[in-house]
Amino acid sequence: MASVLVLCLCSTQTLILILLFHSLLLVGVKAQMQVNPLYYDCSMPNNYSERSKFQSNLNRLLYRSLYNNGSDFIYTKASEGEDPDKVYGLFLCRGDVVPKDCKNCIDVARERIQRECPLKKQAIIWFDECLVRYSNVSFASMLDTSVSRILYNTQNVSRPEQFMGNLSAMFDNVITQAITVNLNLKYADNSDEINDFQRLYGMVQCLPDLSAVDCVTCLKTAFSQMSITLFDTKIPTGVRVLHASCNLRYELYQLLTSLPPLTIQGNEDQGMGSSIS
Repeated sequence: MASVLVLCLCSTQTLILILLFHSLLLVGVKAQMQVNPLYYDCSMPNNYSERSKFQSNLNRLLYRSLYNNGSDFIYTKASEGEDPDKVYGLFLCRGDVVPKDCKNCIDVARERIQRECPLKKQAIIWFDECLVRYSNVSFASMLDTSVSRILYNTQNVSRPEQFMGNLSAMFDNVITQAITVNLNLKYADNSDEINDFQRLYGMVQCLPDLSAVDCVTCLKTAFSQMSITLFDTKIPTGVRVLHASCNLRYELYQLLTSLPPLTIQGNEDQGMGSSIS
């Protein structure tokens, strides 16, 4: 009898260990999904050296100038150092992201951008909730569609022609909202009913310091790229287009938190050889 009791006890402990192991695996997978970037680009050939002045300026930019503003602002651009080792950078959080999540995203992005782009003088990385970019060349207020990435779902909609009409109308609407209703943020999201059982959700966002004209140009370029690349006879149920200056997305499910956004820029940094605007 005692042997049977011991056997049952061991089986229970083994079961508990197995369940715990699987739980840890699931947590690890979830954490990994949260820290994986959507895309990054560091294809420019310019490199810096280990322990150089440029590296020191870059570290100050990523770990002080940008990160310290992540709790209060949706967007900050900054610079560190003096020429020829000056580094320019920015972060942009999605328009509906709360302060804690914005700062957490910047924290992950600043680590990951250096891991994926070691010793690169120019790099950009996108996550679901933020992007971080730095360069040895100033890019403030400049329209940039040179780097782009299109991400899309593998499932397609059942009525592509009707859906395309809904999609065009919705993006015309949100692009207009982004440069009129939310001019300072240059962000907008909306949803439209496409039938009795489905809604179409979409969002657009530009860097806040882009002009309204450049914001529209960037978003319409993104929409055109999406249409030309994907919309032949099949239309995916969800697409995201990433540019350095703007991004857009649509899905057939609610993808945003719909919370009040943060303010758009950080305060003036009084540190030596650095600036934030």
